[in-house]
Amino acid sequence: MVEANVGSLLVTDGGEVSGIVTERDYLRRVTLDGRSERDTVVREIISSPLIVATPQTTVDDAWH
Repeated sequence: MVEANVGSLLVTDGGEVSGIVTERDYLRRVTLDGRSERDTVVREIISSPLIVATPQTTVDDAWH
């Protein structure tokens, strides 16, 4: 992710979006927990379910 300058990736399962993995997820759930990146599968560290906003969503609605 760092080499590609990517901070987050959508995760799909069977063609459906099932979550998101971010640099923060990696740092908190792999590095800080002392896990091995080679032994950790993405489904163990993704953030899910997703909270989705549209361009029409107000800032107030997005925070609640």
